[in-house]
Amino acid sequence: MKKADQFFSNTISWCYHVLFFVTPLLFTWFNEELFEFNKMLFVYAMALIIGGLWLAQMAMHRQFVWKKTVFDLPIAFFILSQLVSTIFSIHPPTSIFGYYTRFHGGLLSTFAYTVLFAVFVQKISAKRIWDYFKTLAVTSLIVSFVAIPEHFGHSFSCILINSSHLSQNLPLSEVLSPSQLWLSYNADCWIQDVQNRVFATFGQPNWLAAFAITLLPVFTICAALRAGKERWLYSITSWALMLDLLFSKSRSGILGLVVGTIWFAVLALMWMKKDLAQKNQKDWSTEVKNVFTQFRSTGVVAAGIILLAIIFGTPYTPSLLSLIQKTPTPPPETTPVANRLEVGGTDSGEIRKIVWRGALDVWKRYPLFGSGVETFAYSYYQDRPMEHNTISEWDFLYNKAHNEFLNFLATTGLFGLITYCVLLGSFLGYPAYMAIRNRQNTTQLSAFLISVSAGVVALSVSNFFGFSTVTVSLLLFLLPAMSWLLQQPALASQSSTEAKTRVTAASLSKKNQRQLALASENDDQLHPLQWLWPGVVGLIVVLGLLTIWRAWRADYLLARGKQLNQSQQYADGVEALEEAYRIGGGEGIFAEELGETYSMLSIAFAEVNEATAAALYREAAVEKADEMLASNPHHLNFYKTRTRILAALAAQDPTLLPKAEETLLKASELAPTDPKVRYNLGLINLAQGETQQAQADFEQAVAMKPNYEEARMSLAQLYLEKQELPKALDQYRYILDKIQPANIIAKDGVASIEAQIATAGAKKAPR
Repeated sequence: MKKADQFFSNTISWCYHVLFFVTPLLFTWFNEELFEFNKMLFVYAMALIIGGLWLAQMAMHRQFVWKKTVFDLPIAFFILSQLVSTIFSIHPPTSIFGYYTRFHGGLLSTFAYTVLFAVFVQKISAKRIWDYFKTLAVTSLIVSFVAIPEHFGHSFSCILINSSHLSQNLPLSEVLSPSQLWLSYNADCWIQDVQNRVFATFGQPNWLAAFAITLLPVFTICAALRAGKERWLYSITSWALMLDLLFSKSRSGILGLVVGTIWFAVLALMWMKKDLAQKNQKDWSTEVKNVFTQFRSTGVVAAGIILLAIIFGTPYTPSLLSLIQKTPTPPPETTPVANRLEVGGTDSGEIRKIVWRGALDVWKRYPLFGSGVETFAYSYYQDRPMEHNTISEWDFLYNKAHNEFLNFLATTGLFGLITYCVLLGSFLGYPAYMAIRNRQNTTQLSAFLISVSAGVVALSVSNFFGFSTVTVSLLLFLLPAMSWLLQQPALASQSSTEAKTRVTAASLSKKNQRQLALASENDDQLHPLQWLWPGVVGLIVVLGLLTIWRAWRADYLLARGKQLNQSQQYADGVEALEEAYRIGGGEGIFAEELGETYSMLSIAFAEVNEATAAALYREAAVEKADEMLASNPHHLNFYKTRTRILAALAAQDPTLLPKAEETLLKASELAPTDPKVRYNLGLINLAQGETQQAQADFEQAVAMKPNYEEARMSLAQLYLEKQELPKALDQYRYILDKIQPANIIAKDGVASIEAQIATAGAKKAPR
């Protein structure tokens, strides 16, 4: 049994190393979502394996072992709030699994983080913690090796992506040749301007920045706590992470680091004051000198961090080069990555104010338990402020409130927000409290605990202007677990069984020595029944891993099918999408993509007079559109997709137009301030010959969004058909004056209408 215990313990320990190393680095280029989706599924898999090993070991011993921690109640109440919110959710499947392609934030992800936390404090010894920090430092350094060159136009990710694409047409030897690898080493594989704002293996600049600021305080202190090569590792990693932060140009990241640093300084002063009181001394200069002596390496690292900020500048300060040249640094022009709140035309602060107000309105409708975990993408549009239509990202789907706290308030209510704040308070408060109050701590350990607290504070500030992601959530749960383990007193002695084996051979007779050896040998031999429950646990783990694999496979096939369709390989594309639907059909996105593909094929067959095939695909498309909407009747995009499918097929079957109208009317109830819904409703009414209602819809659309160019163009055309020339002229002039001066159709329309008005005026003039 000792060997079995050793196997379980060592395997769990190594699994955490794999978890810390792989999660920040993991991404693919052949999924629907490249970064968070893969990281989340990997965390699910590791939580399943680690939790399974822990349960199997306890099942082998037929006993449940639990170490109580100060975090048990906060975590328990937080899970309870998520569970209650899921029960009362407007769409429980989303609350359980999370919003598709992200998954992080769903009930399952909370369970996964909790399992990883629980097993860590139960099975990991304090002496191994520094090994995990080395793993984190190494993976952070690799992340930096990807991020920093991106700033200079070279992305290691592009070597993988470009080589993968080239391998489809070129021999592998040519793809892997040094010259070809160098040609692939660029930043062209990303649509985003990664050179302007790096994101490495995280997908968005703010997500990379959040990772960096969480670990920066810890690694800066570790540079003083460790010696030799480890000191250099932490020092270099700290500087590299600072460059990641600077090159990400994340305002929330810089602000989080500043607040975390202030928090660190305040706690350090409180610790020094407490230390002076314990020594009955009042000489602050001596105390400060002693601290700086012990943390000289930290001072060097901190000085390097400040120097890097001066040289390269921050979103709030100019670079050294601009100061030398005495020219103001222009505001950076950014290209959208995925988080539209940090990029684009409208100032991100203005966008946040609008989305935050909508989040508060959602909470007012669901004050206690929220609309349901991770359902913001559905509930927000009922309360979407009209001002949202004036921003540059007005037609984007917002599945987060872009404020972690308001997101919890809107989706889990007051109960969820309070439990989250209590959990967060315990995560940052416990290490801070123990650093100052525990007299048994060394100065170095107190500094480390303060750095953990500072990292959590920095992350919380960043999350206030954004939202958490997989990797930082992993750190949020496991850094406090490490701080708790470091506060536990070492065992004074080994277990009684181990103590007994220390009896010297000289004190035993030969008979007793043989009995002791036989007992030791039998101790490693397990009865078959002792493997029964571990075997059951193992079977459950295997089934769980297969389920995770199927989820990943379905997403891969979905992305593959869409790619094949775009390259007009429809036969293979449909095959991939149908397989994806078969595997993951419970999620509406698979029926959505398959329905759109069927509608496209139906139209194609109708154009070549293949009536039978067109009818079959038309019926299949409508069926999939209905399935999609039935899977989630709260998803606004599904209503838009169903309308698009029905409207496209209406040329073959006009009876589909009333169904499209009905779909949009329901969508308008879900999103009463969405001008696109109203505009499309006008198009449907126009197609049905209901010009008066279409005009009312177009007018309502432009009232919601005055700079809605398409709606004004349609309205102008409708006015022209009704010979209401002044109204049509007003629409065209509005477009040219306030929306798009280069609109050729509007220019021609103005010229034509003015000519008609002039001609009519000439005819009426007296001769």
